[in-house]
Parts: sequence; structure tokens; C-alpha cells
Amino acid sequence: MLKIKDLKCMHLVRPFGIEEAPYFSWVLDSDEENVMQAYYRLRVTNEEKELVWDSGKQRTDQSTYVNYEGAELKSRTKYIWTVIVEDNHGNQAEAGSEFETAFLHKSDWKAKWVKSPFPTMERKAHLGDQPPAVLFRKKVMLDKKVKKARLYATCHGVYHLTVNGERPDDREFAPECTVYRDYLCYQTYDVTTYLCDGENILGMHVGDGWYHGFMTKAEDDTYDPAFAILLQLEVTYTDGTTGCFGTDETVKVKEGPVRCADLYAGERYDANFIPYGWDKPDFDDRDWADSIVADFTYETLKAQYGQPVRPVRILP
Repeated sequence: MLKIKDLKCMHLVRPFGIEEAPYFSWVLDSDEENVMQAYYRLRVTNEEKELVWDSGKQRTDQSTYVNYEGAELKSRTKYIWTVIVEDNHGNQAEAGSEFETAFLHKSDWKAKWVKSPFPTMERKAHLGDQPPAVLFRKKVMLDKKVKKARLYATCHGVYHLTVNGERPDDREFAPECTVYRDYLCYQTYDVTTYLCDGENILGMHVGDGWYHGFMTKAEDDTYDPAFAILLQLEVTYTDGTTGCFGTDETVKVKEGPVRCADLYAGERYDANFIPYGWDKPDFDDRDWADSIVADFTYETLKAQYGQPVRPVRILP
């Protein structure tokens, strides 16, 4: 019996939030000997089951780096791909997987960069020679039932993201270590199940990370020592309409319990500074400061490629 396994798109299983034309790969599995692929046929459809690419029958044993060559893909869209193969014994097999695009054009960004208004200090190498991490709070009002929601996020620093007080995944050190002046990753989150009718709160806890680190920051004409964030929430309602919500001048800011942090020097945490419930609805943020809209670029933003940093084991 011939089977197809290990279906991957851009070497990832069901990649979520890509921004370039993908390539595909698969592996044949058979209980016969001397099995080779004789041909493949690859089809890609969108969520409405409309065909966007049909490779036709390709008589080749190629099963890696098969490039997508169909119609131009759309931003923020899920696609389903199916591959049919026949081996040199005449056996056929079929399997499918999916991928989802993020922002394929810089103009897809509607949110504004915002930064903390708090004064910063020059980062130095020792514990305590860094400013406190900052809490950002963005309120979003939803008046319809949500069918699908995606949140796109990045920052100047490293962040923990919450939606109504819950983290949508367990990744650490987002938006990852890159040469920020040239390449700043953003992440895509499925937050459908975290939203509710009425008031919703998008929270970001932002610290220095590589972006502001004493040993890692890249100071040039574009460097700003303030913490900054960019969030864009795209919502599809059950009635078919859509909504877009992004960071702007309404974002509130407050210093948090991390009083200083550096990847090399360490972190100082003071629980007396925790504003309990800060990232949930109905929290009183009247004493929080207003964020400042910043003129940072979208040109260096790139969807994160590859797996995020995740905890493997939690040690007490």
C-alpha cells in the first residue's frame, strides 16, 4: 500500500502566517520494495474551495522544493493543498494539508506604532542599569459574534502577549533575535476563542530583550530607546462582515513589576508593582499614561519563519 506522509509547506507543518509564495514537500511510504515516485499532481484551493493552482500531472520523482506557481495569493487567507502521487508500480495515494498567509503587502498594516512615554536610561551591563519593563493595554469593542480572529504582533524589545488576560500560546522572547534595523519579525496568533462580545483587552508586557540589550542593541539613526509595540487584530464576524483594530493613541501604558531586565545581567521582579487585572476588561486604567504614536517603519517587518522559542521543561 502506498501512502504519503510528512506533508510540509516551507519545511513546516501547517505554517501559520507566511508572507511569500510557498514551496511544498512530502515523503512516500510503501510496504513494497524499490518504490519510486512516477508522477505527482498538486492542487491548491482557498477556503471557498476555489482552485488557485493545479500543477497538472508532473512526471518526475521530485518531492521536495516544489514551488507554488499559481495565481497571486491573498493576504490573511487559509489555503488547502492536496498532492496526488503514483509510484512506479502503478499505486496511487493522496494527502492534503494547509497553510495560511499573513501580510503579503506592507499596505496591509493599518495599525500605528506606539511607544512608551516614560523616560528611559542608558542601558549598561550590570543588573539594575536598565529601565522597568512596560505594560501596554489596548481596548477593543466587538458588537457582533466572531467567526475568526487573527492578531498580528511585534515590538521593540521582547514581549508577552495576552488577550483578555490569557496568553494565546507559550512562546518566549518574541519577536525573536534578528538584525532589527533590517529585519524585525512579527507573529500571527489565532485568537478566535479568546475574544468575547463587548469589551476586549489586548495586553503586551514588553522588556529590553535583544532590541535594547546593552550587548546586542544596534544604535543607528533609527534607534529609539523607548519600548514600542505594533498590534493589529483582524476579525471576521459570523454575518460575513469584517473588522480591523490596531494600536493607536488610545493605548494605555504603565510600568510593570519587572523593574529591570537584561538577557545577560538578569532580572529584578517586584510583585508590589503588579496591577492585578490590568489585561482584562473592566479594569480602571484612568491613572495610566497615554502612549505616543511613533513614526516607525513597516518596511523591515517580516512574518516570522520557523518555530518559536518555547519552554521545554519548567523547573521549580
